[in-house]
Amino acid sequence: MGSRDPIPLVSPPVPPVVPLRGGRILLLSRGQGMVILCDDEGRDDTLDGLCAADLPAPVAPSCPPSWPPSWQVAAAQSVLWTLVLDCPRGKVLVRGRVPSPGDLPLRLGPLVTATDGAAPAWTIDLTADGDDLALWVDGEYRASADGANLAVCELLGLLAELNTAPGPVVLLTHAAGLVVKGHPLLLAAPSSGGKTTLATALLGRGATLLSDDTIAVAADHSLAGVATALRIRAGGADLLAPWLGPAPRSAPAGEPRFVAPRTVGRTAAAAGPAAAVILLDHAPGLRPTLTPLTTAEGLMALVGAGASLVGGPNLPRARALARWADATPFLWMSYDTLHQGAEILEAVAAALAGGLPVADAAAVAGQSQPAGASAT
Repeated sequence: MGSRDPIPLVSPPVPPVVPLRGGRILLLSRGQGMVILCDDEGRDDTLDGLCAADLPAPVAPSCPPSWPPSWQVAAAQSVLWTLVLDCPRGKVLVRGRVPSPGDLPLRLGPLVTATDGAAPAWTIDLTADGDDLALWVDGEYRASADGANLAVCELLGLLAELNTAPGPVVLLTHAAGLVVKGHPLLLAAPSSGGKTTLATALLGRGATLLSDDTIAVAADHSLAGVATALRIRAGGADLLAPWLGPAPRSAPAGEPRFVAPRTVGRTAAAAGPAAAVILLDHAPGLRPTLTPLTTAEGLMALVGAGASLVGGPNLPRARALARWADATPFLWMSYDTLHQGAEILEAVAAALAGGLPVADAAAVAGQSQPAGASAT
């Protein structure tokens, strides 16, 4: 019998991968999305058959679906309310074609201005889309929301994006942005994770606030935000009393307070690249610590806190995200009390101002807070 050529083995296609320190960004095929993985998490060809939602850190896109709703249909819905917002890069007209969701008017209160007849720089429409809500910018579909709370979050993200200087936005972070002792910091945590309370305390202690909720990261790594009202939960108001003062007599007991940031301290619309991203871990009894993370670990935590892409997942966006993440230090901060958290971050910023690298600044700040430290 004659020899035969061996039958070539066909390997499954390997999806595009963008390296990170300590891991990688994996772009799944068939439009399944983008995920962040650490070095020890699976082979890329075996992971590619899974949906992004089944993997550890899917990066949520903020982009139109395959079949977006029709603007003609949305525009036929009656306008029920309007708000004109005085944003840093121009006025924004918000038109509601559904009842006003949740606490949106209170949240946007510090930005609301009178109509002067001039054309707005942008128009955002909030419309019904079946059982969901849809958001449009100048007639272009931008996002959907399942419920009032998510609609408010999506609208805040759009305002942060529109406020970014001309050029693409790499990422919308669910984070408070402040400039502390001259150094921009992002404080990231899921909802109810302590961002607003800590940001308000730092604002009262002399920091400058970009936003307590959503920060846009531009392609040049600069930061932008819109300082909407601070939503202070009932428990947080007691802790923040030195800066907020007594609650108005008309305020319902147990309800959140909405406070204009400029009544507490300084605000700004933009800042340079983040000196560090701080992932907050706040709980009673925690020992105050600052732990440096690899890029992959930090980006996974940031995505877990609610960061999202602007636009669909593709290789250029993955590379832009990796460039920003690899250029940005990530720190995990555990703390017990509000006073501890504020002092640790101020110590980090002071050490950075003294010329220390971030890792050394974190070590100095951690040593400044003994385990038994308490706050008033």
